[in-house]
Amino acid sequence: MNRLQQMLMRELTRMVHRRLRFSPAAEDLGPIVATMERDLRQLGYNDADCDRLTEALNAYGCQADVWPTLKQVLDCLPRDPKVARLEHDNREQRRQSYANGVRSLREVLANTTPGQPAKQKQ
Repeated sequence: MNRLQQMLMRELTRMVHRRLRFSPAAEDLGPIVATMERDLRQLGYNDADCDRLTEALNAYGCQADVWPTLKQVLDCLPRDPKVARLEHDNREQRRQSYANGVRSLREVLANTTPGQPAKQKQ
């Protein structure tokens, strides 16, 4: 059993112990874990995401009274710190691009007299 399967088996067993509505019998968890693992891998998740997936399953289990679908679990998934860092970098790039645009607009306005078309750079 790989790490993702082990985590899913452990966390889904906890879900069964919570006695959620529509939860399967503990004996039926094997095929459910296999299906959920296959679906997660198809969506691009792997063993490195186990901690985040555990948090998502616990977050869902603490607030729900119905057995979760994969979408409901993924909706509780905490943000990936790598993605947050990329978004921050992108924000800085957009800020710089905006500043360059404002600077260019100021240059155009400085070289324009009211009522006259702007002179284009050559």
